[in-house]
This record gives sequence, C-alpha cells and structure tokens, in this order.
Amino acid sequence: MNRQSDKELTPDTELSGREQSGLQALRLLLSEQKSFTRVWGSQIFSQVGDWFSFVALLALVLELTGSGLHVSFVFLATALPSLLLAPVVGVIADRFDRRRILIAADLVRVFTSAGFLLVRQTDQVWLAYVLLVVGVVANCFFSPCINAAIPHFVKPGQLTLANSLLSGTNGVVGALSAWLGGVVATLLGRDTCFIVDSLSFAVSALAIYSIRQPFSSAEETAARERSELGLAHFASDVAECWRYVKGQGSLVYLLLLKAGAGLGGGVMALLSVVPVQVFGAGDYGVGVLYGARGVGTVLGALAAGACAGWSGKLRFRMVAAGLLATGVFSVLFGLAAGLYVAAAMVLGAFCGNGIQWVLTAALLQQNSEDRFLGRIFALDNFAMTFTASLTALAAGAALEYWQPHLIAWAVGGSIALAGLVALWYAWAKVAGESEAMEN
Repeated sequence: MNRQSDKELTPDTELSGREQSGLQALRLLLSEQKSFTRVWGSQIFSQVGDWFSFVALLALVLELTGSGLHVSFVFLATALPSLLLAPVVGVIADRFDRRRILIAADLVRVFTSAGFLLVRQTDQVWLAYVLLVVGVVANCFFSPCINAAIPHFVKPGQLTLANSLLSGTNGVVGALSAWLGGVVATLLGRDTCFIVDSLSFAVSALAIYSIRQPFSSAEETAARERSELGLAHFASDVAECWRYVKGQGSLVYLLLLKAGAGLGGGVMALLSVVPVQVFGAGDYGVGVLYGARGVGTVLGALAAGACAGWSGKLRFRMVAAGLLATGVFSVLFGLAAGLYVAAAMVLGAFCGNGIQWVLTAALLQQNSEDRFLGRIFALDNFAMTFTASLTALAAGAALEYWQPHLIAWAVGGSIALAGLVALWYAWAKVAGESEAMEN
C-alpha cells in the first residue's frame, strides 16, 4: 500500500508495542512521527476555533431572528452537505493530491469564518447560512483526506494509538471548548470567536503545508490525475470502490457498524430534553449530560488505545462490543431516576461509542488499499451522518407523543440489538477474514 512502512501488517507488527507502557508508546509516536504530531497539534487549535465559532453563530442567529426554527436550520446545514457530497469528496480525495485539498479546504474556511463578522442585521442572516454551508462543504473534503493520510504518517502498529489520540483529544476539546466559547463570546464578544476560528484554519493550513511526507500513494495518485474526470469516469470511480468494499466482508461489517453507531443520534436529541423535562435541572443539567458525553468519549478513546496490541480478531470483536455497550447504557439512561445517575449512563454510552469510533477508523485504514481510502472514509462519514440525522429527527418528532424515557429505551434497544448481531457476526464470520488480511 506504499505507506510509511512497507512491512506487511502482521500480528508481530501490531504487538510490537505491547511491552511498552501506554505513555512510552505515546511519547514515541509524538517524538518520532513529526508529520502526525503537526497534524494532531493543528487540529487541536482548529477544533477549538470550530466550537468557538459554532457557539457564537447559534447565539447570533437566535438573536437576529428570535426563532428556534432558524437555529434548527444551522444544525441541518451542518449535516446535509455530508450526505449529499459523500460520493464526490471520496472520489476527489482518491484522485487528486490530498495535501493540496487539505490546504485548500483550510483556506476556504479562513474566509468563511471571518465572513461571519459581516452578519450584523436580520436581513443578513442568509449570508450566515451561505458561509456556514460553504465552510461545511470544505470540511467534507477535509475529513476523508486527513483520515486517508494518517497511515502515511505513522507505522502500521501505531494506527490504533494515533486514532485514539485524535479521538480522545477531540472529546476533551469538544467538552471544554463549547463552554469556553460561551465565556469568550460573553466577555470579549462573538467577533472574537469568529476571528479565533479563522486564525485556527490558517494555522492548520501552515502545518499541513510544512509536511513533506506523501499524503497518498504517489504512483496511484499520478495515474488518476492523468485520467479524465468526466461524469462517466466519476461514476466508474464510485462503482469501483463499491465493488471493492462488497468484496471485503470486513469492510462491509465496519461500515454497517458505523451506520449502527449513528442510531445514537436519538440519544443526542435527548441530552437537551431529559435534564429539563424529566429532572427539572435546566441549563445546569444539560451541561452535566454534555460534560458526561465528552468524558465518556475520551475514556472510550483511551480504552481503544489500550487495544493497540491486540490481534485483529479481538479488535473486530471489540468494535461490536463498543456498539453493544452504547445500546445497553442508552437503555439504562432511560431508566435513570436522577440527573447524576443519568450522567453516568451517558458516560458509559459514549465510552462505548468512543471505543467503536477509534477502532473502526484504525481497522479501515489497516484493511483497505490506499487508493480507496478517501472514498471509503467518505462512505463511512455518510453512513454515520445519515442514520444519526434520521434518528435525531425521529426522536425529536416522537417527543411530541412519547415520554423521553420511552424513546431512550427504543433507541438503546435498537443499538443493543445491532451490537449483538455485530458481535455474533464478528465472532463467526469476520474474524477469520481479518486475520487472513493481516497476515
């Protein structure tokens, strides 16, 4: 696959870090793999800027329109491009220079984030939506490219740890930055949040520009760039990836699991409702549950990182176990009698989600050919976003007729059932194939 190491991905390669402590392995990853360290550091800053801007934008739209419906449009605008553009961004990520795409996406977001400074009046809200959609589209191109590039920056045995670090950091940053963004917007004004976001993308673009390692297989990318990119060739690229995925049972399994994880969108819809309607805890309760979500995601990422030395068979099973845990804790969330018990269940549910997220990314990177990685991660993002959006909308509509705990039971039960089926399939079908691929 022409990645950083040309060694085959054998069990010994993955197990080489078993004798190292977790901290030592992390230190070696960050000290030896400078390109990965630059990407990781730049994404921390970028994530902080994203949350600052998002919090400020929600408050701005609500202030200018006074409409909760307009706020829902903001959330819709963050999801729709991922669904509509998945085939396009995947083909582009595999056909063209991923480094250039990443830099271009960051530069676009430098200007879209700064553009929010121009939105001052109610009749300018349309501009906020346009800027938001353009920025989200840029992110749609960024995400599969960066995921497809990670295997070129680390050794094969470091993939699980690298994804664990990325996911864990995102969880911490997300938990802290949303709160901090509100503080900064209150004390220094929303414009400060938009400026910080714009600068964060400039930092990310500079960090990526400074990396000289290849972001993809040079030979395959050059061959694809020389080929035409008409409608027929585009459709051919999509069909080629689809045939490849269908021919690999392990890839189908991982993508279906990500779609199953998207069912958790129904739980997300309840995090702002249960504290208020069930426990009467108001905004404080909402903060507690979202904080538990962030902590759970971090713990799940750490747990997944501890699985780096496990065989492919065990890691495939652990992905399914993570989905099952998400479902079980979601059901228990619906049974919780108090706010802090509910928070503990949310923590458990998102811990399972974090485990699945990290291991799915690492296994997709390890078991896919580089020339398909962009399209596969675009499909992975589509599967997650599609089911999450549908489930969140369904849960929101169901709240008009059902009590929140009934929705939590229905959503959690569905996720748990999917986890049980996935665990059985991993035990009976995928494990043998995955070990054969690794050997």
